[in-house]
Amino acid sequence: MPAALYTLLITDQTLEVVGDPIIGWTSLDVTLRRNEPDNGVFSVPGWPWVLEQLRAGARVVVIEHRGDTPGVGQILTAGPIEEWMHEQSDDGDNAGVGNVTVNFASDLALIAGRCTYPNPAVTADDQDIDSWQYTGNAEQALRALINANVGPGALPRRRIPQLVLGATAGVGTNVTVATQRMQPLTEVARDIADTGGDLTFRTRQVGKQILFEVDKPADASAQARFGFALGNMKYRSFVAKGPSATTAIVGGQGEGASRRLIERTNDTDEAVWWRIERLVSEDGNVDLSTLEADATNALAKGAPTTRLTSNVVDGPGARFGIDYVIGSPVAVEVGPGVWQTDIVTLVHLQAWPTAGSLFAAMIGDQSDRTDPIWVQKLREYDERMATVERTVKPAQLP
Repeated sequence: MPAALYTLLITDQTLEVVGDPIIGWTSLDVTLRRNEPDNGVFSVPGWPWVLEQLRAGARVVVIEHRGDTPGVGQILTAGPIEEWMHEQSDDGDNAGVGNVTVNFASDLALIAGRCTYPNPAVTADDQDIDSWQYTGNAEQALRALINANVGPGALPRRRIPQLVLGATAGVGTNVTVATQRMQPLTEVARDIADTGGDLTFRTRQVGKQILFEVDKPADASAQARFGFALGNMKYRSFVAKGPSATTAIVGGQGEGASRRLIERTNDTDEAVWWRIERLVSEDGNVDLSTLEADATNALAKGAPTTRLTSNVVDGPGARFGIDYVIGSPVAVEVGPGVWQTDIVTLVHLQAWPTAGSLFAAMIGDQSDRTDPIWVQKLREYDERMATVERTVKPAQLP
């Protein structure tokens, strides 16, 4: 990718710059995350004018200047300082003014530190319901959730300063949301984003405002392709796990021999793997439709899972910020000639003032997937490799 330079600024909570840009920094490390707060760290000599800017409530703004657009910069990430350390010694690297290390997060951390009130219109002392609920479009659900709990529509003392809702993107499918009591706000938001069409949400500083935005990045798999043969993949892990339940036995109302029971089986999984029975308790319930729904849910949760994680680096045709962004579907070679599309979940930047910068990304996440398409892909890959081995190995014998 074109060479990039970075400017570091310190602001207060109202996004006002509090001093001169942090020049002379010696290293910068930023991790951008999908639907989670970014985090970063930079090091700089402990000059007095730098120390004066490090105060409670201060923020870091990282501005990126791409080599193909000289003088033009855009904010890569911005958010609160979480910790800073000033080290000094009588000799060595920390001699003289010493060294300052500053750890910071993106402004999404301000949202991540909040709970979802069942009724956001009243204080915690006055809660009168057990759950915040929403049925409708996923993007609108996310906007309503954030607005009511920390945005302009929240109680005054719960509002995050400068936070507003960004423009509507018109993305997402319909969802039904029912939160647990005081559930972490970004936990709820991630559930909505994942079930509502693999949406991506973030905070972004624009001028003197922090925008909460929801988007569904375009499919970049045609141009952003990663594989060992292409020289841009460093690590790949593809994990398959058997089912934890193939037969659900749901118990309803009653006791002992009079208790109502229904049994439902995933015949496909049971035939491929083996029979695993799980009891699901619904004490006091006699509604057959509810028992059926609980059985279906238990079988879905107990289905076989797969997990793909790949670590890749930027290269021609697959450059962060140009060919793909956080949340973009990209192409990953999961086996010789076998390609799978998955989402970019993390991007890691390392930068030095004289040695340039390096971007690396993680594709896929650490969550187990019960998507039957993924299980089918795994079986197809295994069958393909078995066929290759049967064909090749005899020819290799002396």
